[in-house]
Amino acid sequence: MIFVTTGTQFPFDRLLLSVQKWAEVNRGENIVAQTCSSNTSFEFMETKDFLSPSEYTTLVSSATVIVGHAGMGTIITAHEFNLPMIIMPRRLAFSEHRNDHQMATVAKFRGTKGIHIAEDEQTLFSLLDKSNQLEPCGNSTPPSRTALTQYLSEQISL
Repeated sequence: MIFVTTGTQFPFDRLLLSVQKWAEVNRGENIVAQTCSSNTSFEFMETKDFLSPSEYTTLVSSATVIVGHAGMGTIITAHEFNLPMIIMPRRLAFSEHRNDHQMATVAKFRGTKGIHIAEDEQTLFSLLDKSNQLEPCGNSTPPSRTALTQYLSEQISL
């Protein structure tokens, strides 16, 4: 199952309409999207405006890939569940957010294992076409966090 999430602040119709367009051609795919009160109707995927934390966890647990905006919560979730993540940043130029901070998030995560960037519809389609082959984020602890944890443990035990 492909799980699409737009976060809970604003609808993200550019992403949702692109996934809808892809889903129309790939009708055998099971797609569930959290749409954040989008005013658009979507024929080729199951949609839910908002999800409770348990509903969200259930859908993520069933997903093979997460597609979403470049929100940190979604990126962290992909890491926690060891899933590939396709992110499309919201853009100020399209009135999708208050600023372009998601572009900065994409710049920071570009090249990170399991984070796949779709800055446009064609790249999104290409990534969705091979979504079952995408590398997952992984849930390993980065060396810097291990070193910090060890240091703090040593200082606390003094």
